[in-house]
Amino acid sequence: ASGNLLEALSLRKMDLSDLDAPVILACIDQDCSVTRIDVRDNAFTEMGLRALLDALRIHEGAERVVSINVSGNPGFGTVAARELVGYAAANYVRANPCTEALKSVSDRNLGDDGAALVAAALAERSTSVMAFGVHHNDIGPAGCIAIVNALMAKHNA
Repeated sequence: ASGNLLEALSLRKMDLSDLDAPVILACIDQDCSVTRIDVRDNAFTEMGLRALLDALRIHEGAERVVSINVSGNPGFGTVAARELVGYAAANYVRANPCTEALKSVSDRNLGDDGAALVAAALAERSTSVMAFGVHHNDIGPAGCIAIVNALMAKHNA
């Protein structure tokens, strides 16, 4: 690492659009320590958020990104947006050794799509989770069941 200490990348209200997704990836290259990305209040549609998610999934170093805020974009609330914030929330679950993560992935608008990614990350953990909060996420029955099943299968003492 080059010693770059940039942890939070805020690109809020920058008039960014789907074509600007590569700019975000350039900011989180393998020599960077970005863990939080804020692209609120821009012009990303579902297509742009999907492109960002697909690129993050194959980008070296992207597993460090544990928070992405996409609210205020036209694509907010779409499957792509929920999977994108779910991707970051799952990274948080994998990276955080805390056993009492009461607000760990709260207020992210995960929906069932993001909840499924968080559930998969919970299933990968080797340490138990004693308390886990996912409130204010618009998670429905399918997402709740996925998270409960992951917790029961992996973390039921």
